Amino acid sequence: MNMNCEVYVLWCFKYTIESICELKSNSKIENTMINITGKMVTLGNLEIAQYDFEEQLTWDEAINACAALGDGWRLPTRQELNEIVAHKENIEGLTATYYWSSTKYFNYHAWLHPTHNGGRITYANKNLTFNVRAVRTCKESNY
Repeated sequence: MNMNCEVYVLWCFKYTIESICELKSNSKIENTMINITGKMVTLGNLEIAQYDFEEQLTWDEAINACAALGDGWRLPTRQELNEIVAHKENIEGLTATYYWSSTKYFNYHAWLHPTHNGGRITYANKNLTFNVRAVRTCKESNY
């Protein structure tokens, strides 16, 4: 990225945590939208991003990367992730692996959810890397 350019909107479908840090540290980038959200899927009062983050992330990286999307994006809770996996046939691109939830399990662990059939919800050390899918609570409409 040319740091001398005035960049106001950046569209990309997949990116790494380093690119988020670069965007956050560049004060010339305003109103930046990183489009991993794509065509969101709505499940109850939850909007689910269309794409995973390009790389597997640690739990802390996952929390920060989702928050860096702005506009209420976050890592799903254990219960939300359970609902996402239960309706995975309606959600594009979920891989046959484990996804981080925001729900902690004591100090050094957090809950994971597998997307493959027969997988068990488990927990792992927050320093390990797993897939990440961002969510946000639907905004109320005035209709």
